[in-house]
Amino acid sequence: MRVRHKKTGHIYSVTALAIEEATLLPVVCYTGGDGNLWVRPASEFFDGRFEVFLPHPAEAKAVALPGKLQ
Repeated sequence: MRVRHKKTGHIYSVTALAIEEATLLPVVCYTGGDGNLWVRPASEFFDGRFEVFLPHPAEAKAVALPGKLQ
């Protein structure tokens, strides 16, 4: 899933949902265009700071679905 940070406008790809070992709280792992891996508490990630990013239809690329004939 790709998301956009509302404040900065940066686009990130969510790579995993995980549990933080010391607190056992859920966290979200995500990467930016620079390749850095970020981890944020899920409570912060889902509090409205991020929104799902959908590219403009003109920028979207067609993707073949598995099992479909071309």
